[in-house]
Amino acid sequence: MKKLLTLLLIIITSTAFAQTEVNGVMIKMNESQDNTFTYKNDTLSVAFKPAEFFWDIKVNNESTGDFSIIWEKCSFIHNGAASKIVFGNTSRLMKNIPIQDQEVPTKSFINRSIFPVEYVNSSSLYPIVSKKYLSKRFEKTAQPDQVKIVLAVKLGDIIRKYDFNFVLTPKNKS
Repeated sequence: MKKLLTLLLIIITSTAFAQTEVNGVMIKMNESQDNTFTYKNDTLSVAFKPAEFFWDIKVNNESTGDFSIIWEKCSFIHNGAASKIVFGNTSRLMKNIPIQDQEVPTKSFINRSIFPVEYVNSSSLYPIVSKKYLSKRFEKTAQPDQVKIVLAVKLGDIIRKYDFNFVLTPKNKS
């Protein structure tokens, strides 16, 4: 009986989040409702596709009214270090220019590739998902990397922030 309960607990906890592998790093999303890196409520659905550098995000408007994404109030937080979000087509020269709010009409969607502005340096981009860096850090601290993406959405006069949390571990340590 004890083995059966343990097995059920493992099955339940392993299906409580989405999980994928990117470059030898296991990435788990805590808020996933269907094991697919997707969050959904009556207002919106948000799907993520993590990658080494840019993370794809798709935001669907599920509400009966238009809403806006307030990009200047969104954050990409990696191991506690908060950063403004920039898009995949942002150059070093434009990384500090404010991003305009983006309206998402009812029953429509937007796609963006996002990246933390702090990872854009003078000659290259730093990866978000790096097995080499993560393995070294994991050996020293035994702590996985934490990524949080904060999405600010304005519906009417109300701005609501949605937090999406991800855990990154080396594949052989998860």
